[in-house]
Amino acid sequence: MDYQLRKEINKDEGYMTRLISSAKELGSYLDKRQFTYALLLVILSSSGAIITPYILGKGIDTFIAKGDMNGLSYLVIFLVALYLISNTATYFQQSIMGKTAQVALYKLRSDIFDKLQSLPIAFFTQNKTGDLMSRVNNDTDKLSQFLSESILRFVGGAFTLLGIGIFILILNWKLGLVLLSSTVFLLLLTRFLSPVLERANRRSSTSLGEFTAGVSEQLTNFKAVIVYDRRNFFEDFLSKLNKDTYNKYLFSDFLNQLFTPLYDFAGYIAQTAVLIYGIVLISEGEITIGLLIAFLTFAIRFYDPLRWIASIFGNIQVSLASWGRIRDILSLESNLFVLDGSKMPEGHLSRSSKHLAGDHSVQDLLIFEDVDFSYGENNVLNDISFTLEKGKTYALVGPTGGGKSTIASLMSRLYDPTEGSIFFKGVDIRTVNRGELSSSIGVILQEPYMFSGTVAENMKYGNPLFKDILDSDLEKMLNEKKMSTLLGRFPNGISTIIESGGENISLGQKQLISFVRTVLREPELLILDEATANIDTVTESALQDLIDSLAPHTTKVIIAHRLNTIKKADEILFVGGGEVKRVSDEKEVLELLKGALKS
Repeated sequence: MDYQLRKEINKDEGYMTRLISSAKELGSYLDKRQFTYALLLVILSSSGAIITPYILGKGIDTFIAKGDMNGLSYLVIFLVALYLISNTATYFQQSIMGKTAQVALYKLRSDIFDKLQSLPIAFFTQNKTGDLMSRVNNDTDKLSQFLSESILRFVGGAFTLLGIGIFILILNWKLGLVLLSSTVFLLLLTRFLSPVLERANRRSSTSLGEFTAGVSEQLTNFKAVIVYDRRNFFEDFLSKLNKDTYNKYLFSDFLNQLFTPLYDFAGYIAQTAVLIYGIVLISEGEITIGLLIAFLTFAIRFYDPLRWIASIFGNIQVSLASWGRIRDILSLESNLFVLDGSKMPEGHLSRSSKHLAGDHSVQDLLIFEDVDFSYGENNVLNDISFTLEKGKTYALVGPTGGGKSTIASLMSRLYDPTEGSIFFKGVDIRTVNRGELSSSIGVILQEPYMFSGTVAENMKYGNPLFKDILDSDLEKMLNEKKMSTLLGRFPNGISTIIESGGENISLGQKQLISFVRTVLREPELLILDEATANIDTVTESALQDLIDSLAPHTTKVIIAHRLNTIKKADEILFVGGGEVKRVSDEKEVLELLKGALKS
C-alpha cells in the first residue's frame, strides 16, 4: 500500500470545495460553546464600529451646527461608553479564543499522535522523519495561530463590512454605491489569486519539511560525515535546501503581502470618490456635511476591515496549506487492521480449521501458507510455505537481500503478506490484537534503539507487567535470573543514564539491554535479526546465556550470515530467490550461497 504523503494539492478538487471542507473539519476541534461566546463578543465589538460614524455625523448636524454644547457633551459621553464596551468585548473574545485555540491544538496533536501510532512501518519507511516532525510541529502551530488570532478578526471584519454596506445603502444609496465601487475589483483579484496563494504556501511548507528532514538526517549520521570528511558536502547540501526554502518562503510571503497595498490603494480611491461626489451632493442639497463626514468615516471603517482581511487572507492560505498537510496524515488508514474471525474470508477459516483439526501438529507455533510479498513492484517472496514448531531453534540463512529480514517482519506482523496466510497458534495472525502479538513475539534487531533515560527504564520499555516496578525490584529479579553479571558492564548498574540514541554506550551494551528487555517478556517466539553480528565473543557468550535461560517451549528464529551461529539450530531454512528451502547441513548452505552469488 502506498503511504507516501503528497507534496502538492489535489488540483481535481476545487479551491472553494477545499476551503469549505477544511473549515468544517477544523471546526470539529473547536469548543462550540466557547466559540459561540467569542463570536457574540465579536459581533458586539463590531457593532460599535458600524454605528459610531452615523452617530458622529448626526452629532455634527444636530449639536455642532446648532452650537448645542450640552447635547454635544452627552454625545461624547455616549461615544466613550460605546468605545469602552467595544474594547472590553474585544479583550474577552481574544482571551476566550486564545484558550479555545490551545484546546483545539491539543486535540489535533493528540489525533495526529494516535494516527501515527496506528500506521504501519511502511508509512515511516516511505516518509522522512523531518517532514513528519514539520507537519506535527510547524503546521499545527500555524493552525493554532490562525484559530487564536485570525479567525475571529476575519469574522469580525466580515460582519463589519456587511453591516456598513447595508447601513450606507439605507442612508444614501448613491453615495453608498460610490463607496463600494472598489470592492468589485478587489473581489475579482482575490478570487484570481487565492489558488495561486494556496499552492505557493503549500510549496513553502513542503520545502520547510524537506529542510527539517535533511537537517535531521545529516545530524543523525554526522559521525559518517566526519569519518569520510564530507563536511563540505554537508554544508553544500544544507545550503541548497536552505536556499530553496528561502526562495519559496520569499515568494509565498510576497504573494501573502500583496493584498495589503492593493486594498490600501482601493480604500484611498474610494475615500477620494466619496469626498468628490459628496461635495456635489451637498451643493445640490441632497445630503448634509455631517452625513458626508459620516460617509468618509464609513469609508475608513469599511476599508480598514478589508485591509485586515487582506493581511489575514495570507494567514488563511498558510493555514489551508498546513491543514492539507495534516489532513494527509489523518486521512490514512492502516492496512494492518485486526480482523474479526467471524468475518474472515471463507478460505482463511477453512485453512485455520484445517490446522487445528490435525493437518498440522499441535506443536505448530507459526505457519506460513502460500505467502507472497512485495515492496511495491519489487517481488521478494513467492508462494513460500513452512512451519515453526514450539521449542525448536531455526536458522534463516541466505544472501543479502534474499528476504530473511522480510520474513522476520512478516512473523512479527510489521507487514502483511501480499498473498497467502500466516497462522499464529492456529489462527490467522491478522485476528490477533497488537498487544497479544507484542507480548508473545520478541524481536532483537542488529542495531537496537535506546531511549533517553536509565538502563532500567530501557529494560522495562514496552512491558506492561513492569510498568510500575521499582528499580530495586528489577535488580533483584535480574539477580534471581542470574543476569547480575551483566549489570557490571554499566558504570552505575541499571541506574546508568543513557543519552539520546544511546550515544554514550557501546553497541555491545545496547545489545545487552535489548536482550534483557526481550527476555523479561518471556516471548513464545524469539526472533534474532543479525543480533550478534557486531559484538565481541565474550558479549555474544553472555547473550547466548540469556537466550538459554528462556523457557524450553520458546521457539527461536536466528537470522545470520555467519555459519557458526547456526550450529545449534534444529532446522536450517535457506532464503533466496523468493523461495524458502529446508537445508540439511552447512555444506549445502555453502553450495546454495555460491549458486545465489553466481546468479
